[in-house]
Amino acid sequence: MLIMHDVTKLSNIYPSLMVRVKIINENKTGTGKILEILSGSDDLKGILVRIEGGIIGNVIEVLNSPEIAKNRILTE
Repeated sequence: MLIMHDVTKLSNIYPSLMVRVKIINENKTGTGKILEILSGSDDLKGILVRIEGGIIGNVIEVLNSPEIAKNRILTE
């Protein structure tokens, strides 16, 4: 069972999640734990966050969450 997080919904994104972001104004991605949520509402580009290292970008993928970890354990 694959766990998918809707990265456009503010309610699905919270500090400490490990995510991949599309870095603002660059054609690069970055990976890290969310330190701060910058979006004030749902965002079709992905919720805007600040991750470790001060990188700001739109979330494009949740890499690890309690739900993902639980699913990984249950399928082993």
